[in-house]
Amino acid sequence: MINAQLTTKLLLLLLLFSFTINAQGWCFSLTTNPSPEVEVTAVPVTAITIPVVVHNVYYNDAQRLTETQIQSQIAVLNEDFRSANADLDQVINWYQNKVADMEINFVLADQDPLGNPHSGIIFSPTSIDGIGNDFTNGRRNLCYDDLGGSSAWCTDCYLNIWVADLDFSGVAGVGIFPTEIASGEVPRAEDGVYIQYDRFGRGGTATAPYDLGRTCTHEIGHYLNLLHPWGNVSPPPNCNPSICCPDPVYDDLVDDTEKQTWTYAGLCPSGFQDSCPGNGGPDNYQNFMGFVEDACAIMFTQGQKDRVWDALQTYRPGLLNPDCIEQCVVGTKTPQQVDNLFKLIYSLHGELTLEALAPDLDWTLYNALGQEVSSWRSELAGGFTQQISGVVSGVHFLVVQKGILLQVRKVVL
Repeated sequence: MINAQLTTKLLLLLLLFSFTINAQGWCFSLTTNPSPEVEVTAVPVTAITIPVVVHNVYYNDAQRLTETQIQSQIAVLNEDFRSANADLDQVINWYQNKVADMEINFVLADQDPLGNPHSGIIFSPTSIDGIGNDFTNGRRNLCYDDLGGSSAWCTDCYLNIWVADLDFSGVAGVGIFPTEIASGEVPRAEDGVYIQYDRFGRGGTATAPYDLGRTCTHEIGHYLNLLHPWGNVSPPPNCNPSICCPDPVYDDLVDDTEKQTWTYAGLCPSGFQDSCPGNGGPDNYQNFMGFVEDACAIMFTQGQKDRVWDALQTYRPGLLNPDCIEQCVVGTKTPQQVDNLFKLIYSLHGELTLEALAPDLDWTLYNALGQEVSSWRSELAGGFTQQISGVVSGVHFLVVQKGILLQVRKVVL
């Protein structure tokens, strides 16, 4: 995350520290195995509210949403995640006692990470047609101010939603799994949800039969570690039940969504549908994590709720921390300079050998102009090697944070 105000603060900080200047599928996942099976148990929950920042990155006027349309999507999320949607009475009998209130609320952020009042909506014009599928040195242009997109607000504390022309054939949205961030497969600066501009909210640019905001509900499900009802790999059309149903790859790792190997993509079925006869019960084709038209996606299950809350506590604890935003970015609190968070062992073009002296560190590499080059997070203390793609040789600054503790070191790559 980098913007002009934050760049200024960072450069001032570096000067204060006296340094001398010498990173059709209905939806899409970036990995084939984003969500390993974890032990999921019912957890005590208290309803939370997640602050949202919507980045509407538009190439032309047709892609620029209205504030009313954006606000309508927030309303949809609050209905769907609190089982308050008006169409919930259409759930088929088998699943009526499995419907879950996820106890998650969403609100447009009312202040930016530096404490300034804000609407939670960023309108960002771009000169790049199809920016959602445009990359520079491995970075998704959509997610960076300096690449023609809009930089994320602190991804530990905000849910960042980018609305743009994704330019993926047959793909309406992308939800970044928390495991993709934990593994370093996706940069933290790109964590969040991406939605095709004509699938977002109700009215405006939203196009039937995907004009009820359920694409965003679905992708936030992935962001919270939910798979499709048939798992992460879509079964081939009309796959023989004797072949597909026993295959463990077709599993969403949730017990109360029955075994399912039909996707119902683009359909709106009704009644009793069972793609795996003799495996428990009917398909949960009305689940938000399926591929049906918006009017037929209407529920989450209790098992999915347990999995989501396990993921929140394991991978996204910042969303549960009321002080997260205050602690998130250099400048929100007066940083306390320390020299005991990490050691630089070795630096080479495109590679850093480091030792984390404490767990749960956030690392950001800036160039001499204060522009973010790469960012990552280390969960454990100990040594490791970090690859830096697309780095330009020269002086850089490595900023490492743990809460308000901050260590900065000049690095030559």
